[in-house]
Amino acid sequence: NSGEVNIGNFGTENRLFYSVSGNHVNLAHLLLNSNRLYNTNIIISDFTYQKVNNSIFGRELDKINVPGLKEPHKIYEVVSLK
Repeated sequence: NSGEVNIGNFGTENRLFYSVSGNHVNLAHLLLNSNRLYNTNIIISDFTYQKVNNSIFGRELDKINVPGLKEPHKIYEVVSLK
């Protein structure tokens, strides 16, 4: 997935942890878990597909709902490089 995220130290002075958060992180997590469901190796979001579609052959798989994002998003399987 491609998009803006929040990254850094979170917590209090007594307990800090380094993490990343945001809607695009949630989408990336869903894509990772979707590989099992679709029996694929690499799934990318429409955000990433728009950036790399001149370099890869992709097959549209589905539209998925992502918590925090308003509309369903297309997902693609990366088939091969062009």
